[in-house]
Amino acid sequence: MDVVLSLRRILNRFKKTDFVEILKTWNFINIDDLYASIDFQRNTKTTIVSRITEICREKNIRPYHVAQLDLIYQQKNPNCKNWTVFKLSQTSDKNGKQETAEYSVLEDSLRQQLAVFFRHDLDSRPQGESLWFRLHIHGIGVQVSTSDVIYMVYHPHSSYIITSAIKVTYKDYVLQAVLTSLKCTQLKELQLRGKNLKSLADMTLYQQCQGSFSQYRLNQADCNPLGRKKTIKRKDSSPDALRSRLTYENLQDKKARICKTEETFGTSQQPTLERLTFQLKTRFRGQHHIPAMVGHHSPIHCTVKFEEIGRASCRERV
Repeated sequence: MDVVLSLRRILNRFKKTDFVEILKTWNFINIDDLYASIDFQRNTKTTIVSRITEICREKNIRPYHVAQLDLIYQQKNPNCKNWTVFKLSQTSDKNGKQETAEYSVLEDSLRQQLAVFFRHDLDSRPQGESLWFRLHIHGIGVQVSTSDVIYMVYHPHSSYIITSAIKVTYKDYVLQAVLTSLKCTQLKELQLRGKNLKSLADMTLYQQCQGSFSQYRLNQADCNPLGRKKTIKRKDSSPDALRSRLTYENLQDKKARICKTEETFGTSQQPTLERLTFQLKTRFRGQHHIPAMVGHHSPIHCTVKFEEIGRASCRERV
């Protein structure tokens, strides 16, 4: 594997305004030395990348350093990947919480489990309360392919792990290694996918929270939402206030929808979904209109997708 080539590929993803911030976090190169040889305002991106690559070659850069730089970039730009949520079954822990080892122990265990199936490089980097893993599986060729690199985000003591796209030939082995390392009995892929990693994490991690009252208890809100509010002397003409005065014809349906949403995803503010997919399996019921379908009992699979405006319109596929 050409380390310098991998480094150049990662640097080429950067925006010109991100070089200084990410390189400071990386801390492999002295930023003062860069300022002495690079003008980040006037030099082109190609010149900046070439100069950084040259300095790293002189410092004898290793694959570990490239992996750490890649992790920093992905943590800053998580929406450039497609993410999928997996649910871990609870262990036999007495407290009912997911058993979690220390970061280093968990990484070593995962590395040992993956080594049974293929040659790889595994690196990790914490971010807030989550732990990021970068798994590079050594393919047949010399160059690193994007499909051979997998990113995993795990929140300790939670029952969920979020991964980027995994090649079909690797998927079963990677999931088996994760299952064994986290000492779980089952790993289930949920129908939660998208590019917004934060929204996916919020929907899975905050199901049991107390909504705005949780923010008050954690000193994230100034006023108690359960306390008595001051009397409003004049009518509020804001859009939210006007919307609250609307009369809903299907009030029972609205209440049922809100209750189902809170039961599934908690009472926190829900994120905006990029895509919503309904997968149905039903049978044909119009035999009296199409006599040729009489006696046809095979199930019909139907998929209805809703996507945000600007990406795609509502479409149906049978």
